[in-house]
This record gives sequence, C-alpha cells and structure tokens, in this order.
Amino acid sequence: MAAFRSGLVKQVWRGLVRCENRNRPPEKCINSVQLLGRVGQYPKKGKGDVWRFSIATNATYQSKDEFGESKLMHKTQWHNIAVFRPYLQQRVQEMVSKGSRVLVHGRLDYVTYEDDEGVRKSYSSIVMDDLIILSYPENRNMDENFEEEQFEGMT
Repeated sequence: MAAFRSGLVKQVWRGLVRCENRNRPPEKCINSVQLLGRVGQYPKKGKGDVWRFSIATNATYQSKDEFGESKLMHKTQWHNIAVFRPYLQQRVQEMVSKGSRVLVHGRLDYVTYEDDEGVRKSYSSIVMDDLIILSYPENRNMDENFEEEQFEGMT
C-alpha cells in the first residue's frame, strides 16, 4: 500500500508540475487607487476621448524645528485624473467643479512619449473607474437645486 501511495504521490506531483509549466492562467494583480480630496481645476477635454482634472490631497505630520520643538506640518500633493468612460465623463462635466470634495476610485497609469524635439518624457495619472461627489464648492449650492427638481417631479 505504501508503494502504491508513493507512486500515486509522484504521479500527482508530476501532474502538478506539468500543469504549472503549461499554459498557466495569468496571475491576479491589483492596481487600485483611492483618493479623497478637493478638485483643483475645472475638468477639461484632453487629446482624444479623455477628460482631465486634478485633485489635491493633504498629509499632516509632525516635524521638529531647529529648537527641537514639535511642529505640525502639511504637505499637499496634486494628482492628475483621466476619465475615459462616457458615463463618468458626462458626470464630471455636469457635476464636478473646482473646489468639489470627491472620492475617486481608479488605477495608476504611466505614459511615456517623445516630445516634438525627440526628448523622452513621462507622466503618471489615475484612470478613474468610479466617482463619489461628497460636497460642492460653497459658491455652488447643488442641494437646493436637487431638492427643487425632486419636489417638482413628485407633483
């Protein structure tokens, strides 16, 4: 019985090894970004079928000054957002403006290109997959308009 098991284990093992070497399915990878921040510029139409805007995020940390005292520091980072999906493009055009507080879900994308002088350049952007608008700028009161439209639709 032990010899049978040993032979069976070798056959199973060989099968696993062979299966590993032949036409393996691609591995699952994750490229996911979530940004919560404020829109820094109005969305603009880019080259091709893409809309672009930027989001500012802030990090707060403590640092010591030259006298050894703790000081609260703030660092702002700007992120380029690219919108390719038509339904998100429409939403961005209609509802996103400078100062809006948004939550963006997307994936990190790197692009390398040559400029007119042949110099190789690169940049990164977040390709947006989902958008949640958390608030609007203070000068734009969307809540009142929304309530009026809802109320009119009920009558």
